[in-house]
Amino acid sequence: MILAWMLVALAVALSAGIAALALEGAARALGRPTRLPWLLALVFSTLWPAWLLARALAPHHPRDAVAGAIVLPAVLIGGGHDAARLLARLLPIGDGRVSTVLLAAWALATAVCLLRLLSGVRAIRRRRREWVQETVDGVSVLLAPDTGPAVVGVRRPAIVLPEWALSLDPALRRLVLRHEAEHVRAHDTVPRLAAAVLTALVPWNFVLRWQASRLALAIEVDCDARVLRADARRERYGLLLLAIAQRQSTAMLAPALSEPTSHLERRIIAMQRPTPRRPVLVAAALTIAATVSLAIACSAPTPDAPNATNMVEYVKKVQVTRPSPDPASRGTGAYFEFQVNEPVRLREQNPAPRYPSMLESSHVEGEVLAQFVVDTAGRAEMNTFKVLRSTNELFTMSVKDVLPRTRFYAAEVHGRKVRQLVQMPFVFKVPR
Repeated sequence: MILAWMLVALAVALSAGIAALALEGAARALGRPTRLPWLLALVFSTLWPAWLLARALAPHHPRDAVAGAIVLPAVLIGGGHDAARLLARLLPIGDGRVSTVLLAAWALATAVCLLRLLSGVRAIRRRRREWVQETVDGVSVLLAPDTGPAVVGVRRPAIVLPEWALSLDPALRRLVLRHEAEHVRAHDTVPRLAAAVLTALVPWNFVLRWQASRLALAIEVDCDARVLRADARRERYGLLLLAIAQRQSTAMLAPALSEPTSHLERRIIAMQRPTPRRPVLVAAALTIAATVSLAIACSAPTPDAPNATNMVEYVKKVQVTRPSPDPASRGTGAYFEFQVNEPVRLREQNPAPRYPSMLESSHVEGEVLAQFVVDTAGRAEMNTFKVLRSTNELFTMSVKDVLPRTRFYAAEVHGRKVRQLVQMPFVFKVPR
């Protein structure tokens, strides 16, 4: 189950990332900040798979279960061709031992990433105590030997300026300070820290790391745009970025004037990119594309579902043991388990539901919990057939197709055959 859920989480993150790319383009066309789509993509890519996993692990309560209906033993339907069985052995998604190993590796990797993150934060705090508080060109900064330009701190963000920045031309130095001051005003250390924590919690999700990298780039692009709207010339500002990139030493989680070389190139390209002729039309088209991608992400299936045993146990718990004066008054005209001397039993040599070939070839497993009335001749009354739980409509169709040919021993009350309401689980599993 865990491996299947990881694959679903990667697919969700990829769809959310594509949507964020489209929304980033729409925001850029309208002259809006571009970091919000990536921040939302990170949160969605983390919370949506977590919700899918919680839904898969939560007990499923049949919504329309009738108290007092007898639960028959589960019918196990096993599919599998030789090739399917071989693939199932090579990729045992539902195997408990594999899930245990994956969970242990996940926990270990998360612990290592969180420790590295905590170590980086503590290192910044320790070095921060060594930096000198100064006022440069009217701006309060922390003067460091070789760190910065950057912004550090979440609750009390501060600008870190390296000593060599004091030798810059005053006009260029003011640009540096303006850029970092924009980071402080926008509280850009908060989303950077949030992205670092999320990627540390799910270290195996490489798509999430790509989203975090794109968020860092969007934060810098937005900051560049705010600086350029003030008074900077694009050519001079671009040369300043390149010059600082050759000397800069940044601290972890610190929004900085210069990022990795690949980001620098993209930031310079973003500064030179012209505004589209029809920005509203471009933004509308990209928003539609983002909506489609998000819809695909939201349609990701629950990776696994509780087995039929859990459903049977739940139904047994809600069964009522009080007598009923008139079974016909309950609407079905059928007796309940506590009203019969001999309950319904399944006959031997009954045909089994057919495993849907499309689901079998894809190694999709699931179950159906059906409710129906067995008449006095031991046949299922299909007009009373109701699905209480199904993981796939194809499984439901298979069960519905075989029930008319299934035979039971009818229930008895003092030797007289009666109709009885039953619930019957059908479990579809690919042999491993």
